[in-house]
Amino acid sequence: MKLFNTYGPCFGISIYRWKQFTIELWFVPPGYSIPKHSHPREDIELYHVFGKAVFCREFGNDLAKVTMPLWSKLKHFTVPQGWDHWFETNTTWLVFFNVAKWDCLQNPTSASKDFQLAK
Repeated sequence: MKLFNTYGPCFGISIYRWKQFTIELWFVPPGYSIPKHSHPREDIELYHVFGKAVFCREFGNDLAKVTMPLWSKLKHFTVPQGWDHWFETNTTWLVFFNVAKWDCLQNPTSASKDFQLAK
């Protein structure tokens, strides 16, 4: 597992791995939007640390939108394996933890590697 990972102008730091679990700290620049995508091999919990953002999740008719304030007390957003999700930043950097539980048949890597754009 690499220590540093990227997706476009975003960068993540792998800070923990144990069996099928990983934790990455991600930084998203102001005004950048992560497009609608899914992670087919991992269930994730996104823990907001800093930055105004709107997190969205969709599966079938289930659509959830959560607006995160500039600061929060580690509010989290659950995204089950294979569910589409995306988020938009505001005028500040967005910082969040990505806590993942990987499919038992997979070798854990990074959310940036297990990334599939929505169709």
